[in-house]
Formats: sequence, C-alpha cells, structure tokens
Amino acid sequence: MLSPVDNETMYAGRSVIYKSVNSGNSWAATNTSAQFSDNPALTMDVSSTSTEVVYVATMPWYGRSQLFKTINGGDEWVDMTGGLPDRIITDIHVDVIDHDLVFVTLGGFEASHLYKTTNGGGSWIDIGASLPDIPGWSVVNDPVYPGIIYFGNEFGVYVSYDDGESWAEFIDGMGDGVFAMDLKISPSNNKLRVATHGNGVFERSLEVISNVVDVDSEGEDFGLINYPNPFITQTTISFKLTDKAKVNISVFDVTGKLLDVPINSMLNKGHHQISWKIKDGVSNNGVYLCRLNVDGRSQSIKMRVK
Repeated sequence: MLSPVDNETMYAGRSVIYKSVNSGNSWAATNTSAQFSDNPALTMDVSSTSTEVVYVATMPWYGRSQLFKTINGGDEWVDMTGGLPDRIITDIHVDVIDHDLVFVTLGGFEASHLYKTTNGGGSWIDIGASLPDIPGWSVVNDPVYPGIIYFGNEFGVYVSYDDGESWAEFIDGMGDGVFAMDLKISPSNNKLRVATHGNGVFERSLEVISNVVDVDSEGEDFGLINYPNPFITQTTISFKLTDKAKVNISVFDVTGKLLDVPINSMLNKGHHQISWKIKDGVSNNGVYLCRLNVDGRSQSIKMRVK
C-alpha cells in the first residue's frame, strides 16, 4: 500500500509487513510473524497525514482475527483489537484528516458488522447494530463531512448521515444482492465508487448528498457544517480542530438573539460533533445562525429548519 503522504513510502506483506522508503527499490521487515500470531495480513490502511501510522488486520489461521497498529513506521506494533467481536476484520478505513478516527467492518453473523474508534483503537464504538446481520466488506467516510459514512455488505451499499446512528440503502442503479467489496470516494469529482464481487464497478455522484449538508458559510475554515440541513427539530453540528483550543459554539435567531451555547470549553484537536435540538418555546421554522469561535477566530453557518 502506497502512503498518501509520500509516494516513495510503501507497505506490503503477509505475516511479515515490509516497508520501503525508496519506491520499492529495497524493503525492510517491520515485524516477525510471531508478533501477528503467525497469521497473515488480510487488510491494511495507511494514514493520510503520516507515513508512520498504519493499521493492519489479520486472517485468523490461528486463534482470532486481530487488529494491529504502528505509530512509528513499524518499529513497534500494538494489538488494538480490544473489545471487537471475535469475527474476521474484513476492511479498515482511516479518516483522511484524523488518523485516530478509524472504521472497521466485520464478517460472520450474530454480531455487529461495523465499529469505529475515535482514539486510535483505545476503545471501539458499535455503529452497525441496525444494519442487516450479514458479513460486512467495506467502509469509507466522507473526507469533508466525516459523519457521513458508507458501508458495503452482501446486500449492497448503505449510508448514514448521522455518524452511524441510522442507516438507509444507497443502491439506486446497482440492483439487488450486489456484494459491495470495496468503497472509495474520488475527491476530484465527488463520486463514490463501488467494486463488487462479479458484478463490475459502479460509481455514483455524491453531489445530491452534499446538498443535504450544504451550508452558507463565512469566516475561518474549521469545516463547520450541520446535517441534515434543513432539519426538523434536531441536527448534528460538526467541525475540526488542528490543535487543542478553547471552543465556543453559539446559536442565534435571525434577529441576533442568542438562543443557546452548546459548547464553551477546551477541546482536543480532531473532529468533533454535537447534537443540537431546538428548545421548547423557540420557533421551529426559518433560519438559525451557528457561530464557532476558536481562540478568537470564527466561522458561521446558516442552519435551516423545514
């Protein structure tokens, strides 16, 4: 696998993962097979912000499928399997901005098939409980709106606009029972591409989906969005921080009246999401202004109510 950060850095292997820093002219082993319980690597993903951060999942020839992580280019591998169910880990996706935000899909039955971590594998969150109980094969989240997630299984593709809280089929044009084995988002044309088992490759424009979370924005760019937009009574506010900072989020009505302060505290760098609901007694139609202030810099968006 080629590092998105440096096109001379590559990782490849089975029970032993090899690393090249000169476009494959030479390779060095980063582990022994015993470190991976003598099991071969099944899937891998490399950070888009660091050549040193890599996640690898193994095929359970011996024991169970495991997830390993290195943050120093393979000098040390740490088992991050934690509380994941004892099922084959079929895919790994690392968020393009925050390499501590990672999604994994699981095969088998009678267990959830999609988990995420927001702390690099320190703990895992089940976000697939409402998905069909059939093997999962692929996952990717939107590079701009990280709370939008696409998941592939043996029924096709599903999408969540609320960070995995709820799911809907995303199979228009694909037909029924198409195994979605791999998912990728092309940032150049904003299309989701789906590689299937025996049914070719499909692509679908995400422009319509982006309109769901489109905003009128001004000020600094912290990736501030809300989705869905427009909404009925509740929406998710999402933003990203490049460093730890004092953060204030305020919501105003169109007259400039302050309605709510959902956040006013120190936050660590990375993606952050909060759920905001219209309070009792507040008009539930029209437009609200959401203002994010980060250490004196601000960005504002308009949140529309249906």
